[in-house]
Amino acid sequence: TGAADRQEFEQRGIAAFRRLGDRRGLAILHLNVGGSATNEGRVTDAERHFAAAADLAAQIGHANLAAIVANNRADLYCDQGRYGEAETLLVQALRAQRAVHDALGTAISLMCLGQLMVRTGRSADGIAALDEATEAFVELGIAAWVRESRVRRAEADLSNGDPVAALRRLDEAEHGSGTDTTSLQDVTVRSLRALAASQRGNGAEALRGAVAAADEAGPALPFARAMCLDLAARIAAAHGIEVTLPPGELDGLVSRLQIVRFPPVPVLTPRA
Repeated sequence: TGAADRQEFEQRGIAAFRRLGDRRGLAILHLNVGGSATNEGRVTDAERHFAAAADLAAQIGHANLAAIVANNRADLYCDQGRYGEAETLLVQALRAQRAVHDALGTAISLMCLGQLMVRTGRSADGIAALDEATEAFVELGIAAWVRESRVRRAEADLSNGDPVAALRRLDEAEHGSGTDTTSLQDVTVRSLRALAASQRGNGAEALRGAVAAADEAGPALPFARAMCLDLAARIAAAHGIEVTLPPGELDGLVSRLQIVRFPPVPVLTPRA
């Protein structure tokens, strides 16, 4: 398969960098392979490669590379709901990136930390961090990151039970984005629109959106598919709608991906 061929190619690359004694190049390759493994749901492989990248970055004293590794590792932990471990890494990364005046890295860490704060009940601080990150991305002129930060800010609106603000922000994120999007971003936007519909009391529309998001994620985005299947089940339960989801699939994904919790965004609000 394509994935198997890519993994074989990656292992050959790792062996080549080792023969050359290029520790920086080897660290970057381990980082990239860890990211691919995360996307494919190979969490044990991802952990192993991130750990190797972190060790190499420490050996060569490359603080900014170590911060980038910490950020990517934190993304995996956030996907799994391991928020405490993720926060430790993000705080370390943010401190290191600020120390070397890495404006983009600082903004990315701040955005991730802000989303984590909202998910762990520190809404005001999280929103402030998300807004600061968005301003930085706008100043840097990087459209993809502006969109990503606005999408995460929309999740914060939904966490606060404000679907109208969330939909407005999602519209802003999509306006002018052109083709500068990713499959994961598209799935996330679709799932957040489903959440907004649920909070506004439109259960049938919300359920259709959540199921469509899960279908769009497919096997290529296992973390996103698991989140959308969980969302569909929660929407159906909250609105009293019968739904037939692939039997056992969600439990299987939770076990394989080692997910301990999903983002705690409510599917209903007092106004719904």
